[in-house]
Amino acid sequence: KNQIEMYLISQRKQLVELENIDSTIEFQEKEAILTEISRKFDLNEVQKNLEMKGMKTLKIFTDPRNWFGLVLCQVMDNQ
Repeated sequence: KNQIEMYLISQRKQLVELENIDSTIEFQEKEAILTEISRKFDLNEVQKNLEMKGMKTLKIFTDPRNWFGLVLCQVMDNQ
């Protein structure tokens, strides 16, 4: 699967106060919390899936290494 998961691991037992939501969370030493899931997609496959749903790709933006991408699309006129 083309997926990466990121975790933060508590270095010690601690209480974390979240004042904005009036909540306190207790973490045990070495307890992990999932903070991010990053999924990787093949841009050609994304374009095919968009076209099947009536979307036309206008432009693809990527970083220099092609690690990240953003597809600008619009609904096709014949829909």
